[in-house]
Parts: sequence; C-alpha cells; structure tokens
Amino acid sequence: MKNHALLFGSIGTLIETSELQRKALNTAFLRSGLNWHWTKDYYRSELAISGGQSRIERYARIMGQQVDSAAIHAEKTRLFNAMLAKNKLPARPGVVECIDWCLDNNVALGFVTTTSKDNVLSVLDALSDRVSTTSFDFIGTRDDVVRVKPSPDIYQHALRQLGVAGDHALAIEDSQPSLQAAADAAIRCIAFPGSNTLNQDYTRAILKTRRLESQVIECLLADSSSVSV
Repeated sequence: MKNHALLFGSIGTLIETSELQRKALNTAFLRSGLNWHWTKDYYRSELAISGGQSRIERYARIMGQQVDSAAIHAEKTRLFNAMLAKNKLPARPGVVECIDWCLDNNVALGFVTTTSKDNVLSVLDALSDRVSTTSFDFIGTRDDVVRVKPSPDIYQHALRQLGVAGDHALAIEDSQPSLQAAADAAIRCIAFPGSNTLNQDYTRAILKTRRLESQVIECLLADSSSVSV
C-alpha cells in the first residue's frame, strides 16, 4: 500500500490545452450555425466557471438564444480530441520528471479530473511516448461522480480508492475552481496555471509555479505538517 499520493487534477496540468480547446469551441459554434466567437480575453474570463457545457449555457442566456449545449459541447470535445491527436502537444514543464519520481519512490499517482473519458484518453495518448496510462493508480472522469468540480467529490473518491489520507496527498491544479475542489477535500494544492488562467485567485494554494520540480514535491509530501487549505 502506498502512503502518499500526487494528484494531477486536470488535463491542463499535463498538457497546455487551453488555446486548442478555445479553437475547438469556436469551430463547434460555427458548425452549430452560431455566429459566436470567443476571443482569448473572453475565454480567459469564462475559465473561472467550471465545466464547458455550463459556460455554453451561460453564454446562450447572455445572447438570449436557445441552444443544444450538450450537442455543442460534444462536438467541441470531438474536435479537440482530433486536434490533440494531430498536434501531439508536449507535456508541461516538469510533469514527466515528477511522474517518474513518483514511480521510483512508491508514491501513488492520480489523474483526478471531472472531464470526459474521451478527453482523458486523448491527453494520455498524446503523452504515450513518455507517460503510460498504467503509471496512474487512479484515473477519474465525470462518470465517477454526480457533482463535478468545484465540488470536492472526485478528490474524496480518489482518496478512498487510493487508500491515502488527505494530509498525505498533494494536488496539482491549473484553475481556481479546480483548486477549490482539492482544497475543500482538505488536500494541499499547488497552483500550476496555464497561459489562460495565470490571473485567477490562487490564495488557497500552498505554492504557485509555472514549472513542477520533483524536489519540491518530495519536500511537501514529506512534510504533512505544512497543510494549508
């Protein structure tokens, strides 16, 4: 049984996906017959809301239009996964090294998302030359819980499945709503924002960084007294 865990909380903590997702979303709008286009600035503001379908529904209300948000989001997901397979984006700085360190030091690895299973598989496939699906002791998707982030449910589920106490786990998140999920599950969290989430509120994080360091992970996991959530 592994006593400590490192929990990657979103697909964006492994690969910088945000701009690819925005491009896929705008294309999905066009294919749905909508004259909508989300600029980078608008998209950044919407990332404070968790859940792609929820963002579409919110925007439809703003525009005074009725849309099939589930169908639009499904098309966006399909487009995103196709783009990701074609572009094969690299892992974010320090991710592979930290995963390798966990594998070498008997630290459980979790991929604690509430996105779709297709998105999770696409991201892991893009990293398959460096990171294996079998590297993870737990992989979560939105199918595992009723309430998605910022609810802490997926993190609580992950801890139960891994058999690891919250104060012996460390989460990595790339947005404020997802970080809230980890913090509300009483798990210390490193903020690892992407290019479109740099200016969100990360006051509940124990650290904010643009590059993961295995030495830092090791020190934090060794010091359960540093809980600050």
